[in-house]
Amino acid sequence: MKNLSYIKTLKVLFVEDNIEARETTLGMLSNLFDNIVIAIDGQDGYEKFLHDKFDIIISDINMPNMNGIEMSKKIREKNKNIPILILSAYSELEYFIETIKIGVEGYLIKPIDLEQFIHTINKVVDKLYLQYQLIEYQNNLEQKVKEQTEQIRLKNKDLLYQYYYDQLTSLPNRNSLLKVLQEKEPNGIMLIDINGFSIINDLYGTDVGDQVLISIANFLEHLNNERYSFYRVGIDQFVFLDLVDNNLNFTKEVVSQILDKIEKANIDIKLDDSTFIDLHISVTVSISSNTNDESLLKNAEIALHHAKKNNIHMIYYDKNMHLEDTYQKEIDAVKLVKQAIEDDKIVPYYQPIVKSDGTRSFECLARVITNDEAISPKKFLKAISNTRYYSKLTRIMIEKSFQRFQSCNTEFSLNFMFNDIINEPLIEYLEKQLELYNINGRLTIEIIENECIENFKILNAFIKRMKKYNVRIAIDDFGSGYSNFSYLLNMNPDFIKVDGSLIRNIHLNSKEAIIVKTIINFAKNLNIKVVCEYVHNEEIYNILNSMGADAFQGNYFSEPKRFILD
Repeated sequence: MKNLSYIKTLKVLFVEDNIEARETTLGMLSNLFDNIVIAIDGQDGYEKFLHDKFDIIISDINMPNMNGIEMSKKIREKNKNIPILILSAYSELEYFIETIKIGVEGYLIKPIDLEQFIHTINKVVDKLYLQYQLIEYQNNLEQKVKEQTEQIRLKNKDLLYQYYYDQLTSLPNRNSLLKVLQEKEPNGIMLIDINGFSIINDLYGTDVGDQVLISIANFLEHLNNERYSFYRVGIDQFVFLDLVDNNLNFTKEVVSQILDKIEKANIDIKLDDSTFIDLHISVTVSISSNTNDESLLKNAEIALHHAKKNNIHMIYYDKNMHLEDTYQKEIDAVKLVKQAIEDDKIVPYYQPIVKSDGTRSFECLARVITNDEAISPKKFLKAISNTRYYSKLTRIMIEKSFQRFQSCNTEFSLNFMFNDIINEPLIEYLEKQLELYNINGRLTIEIIENECIENFKILNAFIKRMKKYNVRIAIDDFGSGYSNFSYLLNMNPDFIKVDGSLIRNIHLNSKEAIIVKTIINFAKNLNIKVVCEYVHNEEIYNILNSMGADAFQGNYFSEPKRFILD
């Protein structure tokens, strides 16, 4: 690690309430820093901050009295520049957005990866060291001006260069951009993110990754042709900044031309004396303009996050998009589920699946109960899908559904997303519950169809494990947009459930009727049972029954209910 002697002079405030986590992290910190002050919660940390001087603050999030986010906000009110690193066991959206607003230097996920931890600390220390050297030289400038004017000027210039310029590409860096945003009035900003750059590092190593970044930077700079100010602001992120009203504002036409040239570019990278690779660049861009200078970069970053999350190639930040409102709604949804889990307010609702012979099974559907209202997953599932609460909700649904049906012979089904299937601890939990409750072949797992469903290797491994317990497999929402008849041959499910979008108006739309009839016939030829969802009236039921559907589900038979009779 660079500047090791300087690191030993730094004073660190370490805030962690969990004794075991504190001791583990403290072991790593003690190898780097000599002066570490420990606080046991956010309140303790804030009081120590007020009564002492620290160079770096490292804090957990979830703590009693005052959490790490609240403490960081209070500290930022007193000191806007002190580096703050956040440690968290969970990569949750609400915390991610809050840390963007606070402006923390790093967000590390527990258990802490040592290499990532050292890399992050090194970046913070490098920045502090540059600031320290700059201050030292500036403080001594007057005293030494007569005998060392030229030397100090050159050294100061070198330090300023390092602080404001990226050492790999020689482009102005994020610090430089932030300085410009404070001093000038730009017309707009275009944030460019290189898609899949981490894969290049994984495949070829960081040396090749550095070559790629230099080549991309050179290409973009050449493409820019001095029309805009150009910056490297992240590992794989660049910025075009429009400082002059020169009729080259970031219109869709201008941005589309830039993107078109990027997409058509070939970048040749030398691996060794005889081996070259030819790379094509794929990017996601966000554009922010017509806002105050301080918000330009933040808005572009929020828009970029939204674009990458939703697979959008190009996005313009617009306050009328209410992205902040969208994030707040997602945060509220996460909080809703978190509280419901704590209060035991996650409950299964049951909707019957009526077979052609009149017998019934039930689909178990999650609901959050609040103020006597049953809130469906449409209101919260997307928001929690990448948080720890999604897995907890699935476990609750498994346990409560198994408890409900353990003492009867009724068949029932549970919904699984691809995230569930690749969650090994969850699958092991499911297997243990299958053994504990002795369901005896009465469970069906409904795999929700999406773009990941064609990962046959993972899916078939999961299906094979479930077949050991006589669990049946259904493909849910078949026909919802990713349907590929070939994967029915690869997966050989027991059931497919035709998506409601094809059923809802089948009595009014002959094309939809033809599609559904084709699906039923194809499935029957493969000996796969067909369940039709969203059957909401007798006419639709009669149509589907005449087509040969094996089972039916929808409000025509019953809405999902909390209580059912055996």
